[in-house]
Amino acid sequence: MLFFPEASPALLPAANTFKYEGYHALVFPFHHNPWTISKEQFSDMLATTVKWFHRVYAENLSYRYPHMNWDSLPRASASQVHPHFQISMNPVRYYGQIEHTRIVARQYAQKNDGRNYFSDLVKVHAALGLAVVHGEAVAIASLTPKKEEEIVILTREFNEDYIHLFYCVFRSFFKRRHYAISSATAFPSMENFADPTSDDSCSNEDFISWTSKRYE
Repeated sequence: MLFFPEASPALLPAANTFKYEGYHALVFPFHHNPWTISKEQFSDMLATTVKWFHRVYAENLSYRYPHMNWDSLPRASASQVHPHFQISMNPVRYYGQIEHTRIVARQYAQKNDGRNYFSDLVKVHAALGLAVVHGEAVAIASLTPKKEEEIVILTREFNEDYIHLFYCVFRSFFKRRHYAISSATAFPSMENFADPTSDDSCSNEDFISWTSKRYE
């Protein structure tokens, strides 16, 4: 486990007792109620998560794929009511649907003269009135959800636009009394995240996505 002397005093990064990855940690606020997390607290949690990714990569360059889960409440598979991010790094691939999407995006670019899968995905949703843009980030109401009311957030880099839109999506669920949320985030592979100018033959991999699902 790598600790963060620079982390916000309102947060605590910690090791996970039941690891499913070589590098696997938790980030949680001292604030207990997930429904009343402020944007500042939420932003601090994300910033600490990103610092942890960079610290892991600096220690072991083979761990390249950063991933974050946040499940809110036991109905959405959370083991504790207290809000916490599950953060991990994998040396080979992303997990599940996110890895499948990355492969599909690469194949799409190869078959369509280098077109960006995510850009075209956003255009289709925008044409149907299913996209909201905030600066450099965009949220879409997925046409092919795994669960009802699935939202996907896309952006090319980790910035304030992404954080703001991410927070607003969760607040919109909570305001409608939908509290059980399961989510997954894929950050760019670390060679791109650590050095945005790196030469990557597949720009479709350089993305951050967020999926959130409501459970009745």
